[in-house]
Amino acid sequence: MHKFIGLCAKQNIASTKVLVKNGFQLEAVIRDECKLDDNWLDDCAYGLLSHERG
Repeated sequence: MHKFIGLCAKQNIASTKVLVKNGFQLEAVIRDECKLDDNWLDDCAYGLLSHERG
């Protein structure tokens, strides 16, 4: 595997912390990706290349 990808809602602080703690870097913010009730939420895409793993 060359690249690992993690996606989470921008508002999901706990998931963001887990990804960053494990070396993932923010690669993109995908605006209005999913709808929850009447609100559109942004998703964040994080990436980790295999040679960056600790």
